[in-house]
Amino acid sequence: IGMAGIGMAGIEMARIEMLDQIGISYKEFEKAGYFIPVLGVQVRYRKPAFFDDMLTVVCLVREVPSLRFHIDYEILNGDRLLATAATDHAFINKEGRPVKPQEAFVNRFREELAREEG
Repeated sequence: IGMAGIGMAGIEMARIEMLDQIGISYKEFEKAGYFIPVLGVQVRYRKPAFFDDMLTVVCLVREVPSLRFHIDYEILNGDRLLATAATDHAFINKEGRPVKPQEAFVNRFREELAREEG
């Protein structure tokens, strides 16, 4: 598949894996009545990818989430940057109303950002 094959599904998978890696289960997050819909997506393609390329998607969260949540992405083939992307999210409840994220969610990101800075 070409670069377009990574698309939203690849970015979504990377985002869920990133949450898992810092100890946040998206499934449990939803069970608690919270959702993080995508509000916007930006992708900038720089170089092509080809069938059977092993791509890596790196998620970068630079600020502690509040009512909104921004994630930057780097799509790589080895050390070659193929594309950059960004997604914007909001936190909502089951009724679709904006809510603040759970304190445990915010604290995990606060801890990770502090760890990366230190």
